[in-house]
Amino acid sequence: MLKSKLVLSTVAALIASNPVWATNGLFSEGFGANSGAMAGGGAALGLDTMVAATNPAGLVNIGKRSDIGLVYFSPRREYTVSGAFSPTFPPFPGDTVESGSESFFIPNFGWNRPIDDQSAFAITVYGNGGMNTDYSAFDTILPTPAGPRPVGTFGGGDAGVDYNQLFFNLSYARRVAESVSLGVGGIVNYSWFNMKGISGFAPFSVDSANLSNNGKDDDFGLGGIVSAQADLGDQFSASLSYQSKISNTFDKYAGLFPGGGELDIPARVNLGFAYKAKSGSAVTFDIEQIYYEDVDAIGNSSSNLFACAGGDPSQCLGGSNGAGFGWNDMTVYKLGFQWKSSNDMTWRFGVSHGDQPIDPQDVTLNILAPGVIEDHITAGFSRVLDGGREFSLALMYAPEECVSGPSQFVPGQSVEICMHQLALKGQYSW
Repeated sequence: MLKSKLVLSTVAALIASNPVWATNGLFSEGFGANSGAMAGGGAALGLDTMVAATNPAGLVNIGKRSDIGLVYFSPRREYTVSGAFSPTFPPFPGDTVESGSESFFIPNFGWNRPIDDQSAFAITVYGNGGMNTDYSAFDTILPTPAGPRPVGTFGGGDAGVDYNQLFFNLSYARRVAESVSLGVGGIVNYSWFNMKGISGFAPFSVDSANLSNNGKDDDFGLGGIVSAQADLGDQFSASLSYQSKISNTFDKYAGLFPGGGELDIPARVNLGFAYKAKSGSAVTFDIEQIYYEDVDAIGNSSSNLFACAGGDPSQCLGGSNGAGFGWNDMTVYKLGFQWKSSNDMTWRFGVSHGDQPIDPQDVTLNILAPGVIEDHITAGFSRVLDGGREFSLALMYAPEECVSGPSQFVPGQSVEICMHQLALKGQYSW
């Protein structure tokens, strides 16, 4: 028990000190190396303790188990502005600009203990998602009478956003019938946010002093996840879960987000299916729905700025119905395969697809948050070690996806944002 507490506190400290990222918009494609190797699927299969993040009802089938993992994540983001040039309205046309900060390390931890033959309790700690971009002012240089001057993406110097989410999930699961189990998780969320380089938007903000370059702000939020799993015979199982929206408010950015700085974490629903062969091999299929449109800061269109310019302060940045990133709800389909080649080796593969959430008319502001990834290709394995311990590894590749649209500020100008990603996930279990 002391060892588990030490691991838990260490992982929490590591996550809190490292940026996290996401691939399905703001959400991770999968939690842990085993689910990650199946493109984030396997909610109804119950691969390890990290199932608590998508289907806590599955914990009754995990047994006594602990998992600790580390992800190396490398997102590559860039934007290109082309067409007409205006010396006063950013972004400015020129060469492709790439975001810095391309390497991140993201730990996770899970601890599950059966209470009796019918119930279990688990603690999981993980980084769920967020945004991170970092564009140098020296990548955008304008000529002036005094000579070339680095101005940055939006004319306010170095530009970018650092948004991170940490989750502590306390879960309880119980088998209520021979083939049905229920699960519930209480979530304590800690989020932190920092925006820089958008002071040029001050005329479009209801509170320009709390718009940009105010340093890190943070907040705690509370939420929950509930799920049910039905095991239909020895080979087929299905699960359904719902995670609530979690409220966060960042006072230092009350002039950026609607409602005085509200940036909530969207609700999501997961439906999972698993077919398990007697050999230990399996096929999984998951559908995840993410409700971005229910969060004003994410779902409101950035085109609200035009109504703001027309004299409606409610649609300005920070207004009651203020401009946001304009993301649509996202549905993600995940197909996974598990092949047990021997008593000691299990191989996993997966693919997933979800239409990216950004419309062309909202591309300009989403230079700061280019969450355009649609597809994931994954593979990995688990090897059983002496004493029942286990080592797992997963590799994820997300092919480049680009979205282009007209600039919102300069007629005749177009903006294209692109991203591709790589991730390597390792996990040790005992």
